[in-house]
Amino acid sequence: MPPATPPCDNTCPYSGDGDCDDGGPGSEYQYCAGGTDCDDCGWRVPSPPPPPLCQLHAELVLVVDQSGSMWNHRFAMRAMLKSVAFQFELHPDLARLAIVLFASSSQIATPLTTNLTEVASVIESYTPAGLTAISAAMLDAESVLAASRTTSPPPKRIIILFTDGEQSVSFGGDSDAIAVSTAVRERTSAEVYAVGFGGARRATLEAIAGRGNAFLGSSVQDIQSWLQDMCTRVSSPRIPPPLAPL
Repeated sequence: MPPATPPCDNTCPYSGDGDCDDGGPGSEYQYCAGGTDCDDCGWRVPSPPPPPLCQLHAELVLVVDQSGSMWNHRFAMRAMLKSVAFQFELHPDLARLAIVLFASSSQIATPLTTNLTEVASVIESYTPAGLTAISAAMLDAESVLAASRTTSPPPKRIIILFTDGEQSVSFGGDSDAIAVSTAVRERTSAEVYAVGFGGARRATLEAIAGRGNAFLGSSVQDIQSWLQDMCTRVSSPRIPPPLAPL
């Protein structure tokens, strides 16, 4: 009797989007178990399911730099943003997530939501162009949190800033970005993380986020590695070890 044929299906929520999402050889993303995205990945032998999603009562705002200098990193940024957003179980009683995009101006691309398809659509539309207006984006993040509903107990508030450079001089430079971000952090009582690469300055990131919540890498992949267990990082805040000079 011939051996049984292993199952291969399209139960991955992102099946049919043109990207292989099962984490196997040649895949673009690792959001689903092996053998569940066969239209995009081809034949696979199923692998064990991915680890459980983070169940955290939180409101997360991703504040994302899409200035022109990000153009060459747009595909890596999309993958990195998905890797962060998809760590959390989005549910009305657990985490809700919003995305603020900024370049020469800022926009709330999606308010706090539990709709993962909406989040993924915003990330896929990420198209860099323009200058860098960090201050406006942080004020938009404050607006997102101000519009959130009141619950008991209150959710943990988290803002994560992603950038590859300094705030443009026409918007007040880094000094204004630091002053505005500090005020937003105090008014919202949010835990702020600032991660950057390229032309971003470590001192600016640390001033924006507060001690222990800043990271400067040499690439988008460095940032993705630092944020790969965001659940543990935000659930058990700790000061990371000093980073080696770049």
